[in-house]
Amino acid sequence: MTIYYTGNGDKGKSGLIGGALLDKDDTLFDLIGNIDELNSYIAVCLLHVEDKQIIEDLDLIQDNLFSISAVVANSQNSHEISKVKVPTPELIEKEIARMGADLPELKKFVIPAGCAASSHLHVARAIARRTERNLVRFAKAHGSDLGLSPYMNRLSSFLFVSALYINHTAKVEERNPRYI
Repeated sequence: MTIYYTGNGDKGKSGLIGGALLDKDDTLFDLIGNIDELNSYIAVCLLHVEDKQIIEDLDLIQDNLFSISAVVANSQNSHEISKVKVPTPELIEKEIARMGADLPELKKFVIPAGCAASSHLHVARAIARRTERNLVRFAKAHGSDLGLSPYMNRLSSFLFVSALYINHTAKVEERNPRYI
């Protein structure tokens, strides 16, 4: 029988690859937790999105988030970190451009709303932005962002444009704030 817990973290510390122990409230674990939350929420998005290209993109993004998590988890072990490929933003930049070419010009702020798929992508975008902020906090605390900032910044843009694109193709009108 497989045991799914170790009890090693019962005293507020957690282990890293290589054996180092850090407090569970270290910025490293905060960032890893945010990446995990984002990856998990993208799984929820995949339950609602029907666009084949966006599904393919989200599937790749989930793989990339696992790589990013591995880079962060191994950031204390420079030998191991060199084995993990850091994703670059070029592919999601292409997708942003592809979808953006079909969208009307954005002239106002957009309230996160619309069809279910779009609304879920907006939640994922908000989690991605928080994850990016935690990456900045991590970089300050540990001295390096590990080259992840460009990808994380573009990812939230991709999720935003995907939400707009899905509403547009579903002919769901965007809502704008009344007072801005």
